[in-house]
Amino acid sequence: MSEPAEPKRLRRAPNFELWLADLQGPLFVSARSWLSESENQKASRFVFERDRLRYVAAHVMLRRLLSSCVDLAPQDLRFREGPFGKPSLQPAGSCAFNLSHSEDLAVVLIAKQGEVGVDIEMLRPMPDAQALAARTFSRAECDSLRAVNLAARDQAFLTGWTRKEACL
Repeated sequence: MSEPAEPKRLRRAPNFELWLADLQGPLFVSARSWLSESENQKASRFVFERDRLRYVAAHVMLRRLLSSCVDLAPQDLRFREGPFGKPSLQPAGSCAFNLSHSEDLAVVLIAKQGEVGVDIEMLRPMPDAQALAARTFSRAECDSLRAVNLAARDQAFLTGWTRKEACL
């Protein structure tokens, strides 16, 4: 198999970099060996092969990007999970990152320090948007969503949803 396409840097600032990757590309065989036992176990639990391959591609890409930040081989990176399941690099403080993927796209945000969050969602019909918003959005956000033209409501909901996900 050939190596996947390089992720595209969307933004570079003094304290962070934002990357976008297409998860459809082929994975080279050795890349899967970069993943931890935990990552491989999680990948094996996906019912559909396309979802398993997307998960593996996203985590391989994450390891490739992080390895250049901390000067370690991708397979030598070690992670720990925080109290709410958010991963961080060991040793702590080496850099902060967040990964999000939706269908065939993934984004990675890497910062020199602090806590960061990023989220991506493919635009799709959201028939349960109002119910989800009622459980997770503030009253003002719900009112704003109801005021949006029906044709633009899915995008408005997903914009609000990704903001919350990135902050959490």
